[in-house]
Amino acid sequence: MEWKTRGHSLVETIVATAIAGCALVAMSAVFAQAGEVIAGARHATRATLLARGLLEEALGQPAGTLLADGSRDVPAPDLPWGRARSSFLAIGEPGIADPPVRIAVSVSFVHRGRERRVTLRTVRF
Repeated sequence: MEWKTRGHSLVETIVATAIAGCALVAMSAVFAQAGEVIAGARHATRATLLARGLLEEALGQPAGTLLADGSRDVPAPDLPWGRARSSFLAIGEPGIADPPVRIAVSVSFVHRGRERRVTLRTVRF
């Protein structure tokens, strides 16, 4: 009985290893970029939640106190950037009892060296 075993040559093994290595390097770059995108989305989500809280706070105030605009630094210890800049703008018509009021809240933050902003707007009747 004669056994014929056919295996892979050394050249074939080296070429297959090189192709697999290149694929792994390309995939690792994609995973690194995906991690950065996920971190940016996490920051934007946290800023949106902060803006939503500020908007709810503004909606709870009497209409007379909303007829102003301003900005303030909001301490945000649970956020990676530690603080956020909040701009508040409320526009109404003075002299009208319970006028409709437009409220806008913006939260700015820095991600990867660039300033980002989340703005929420609503109208209170």
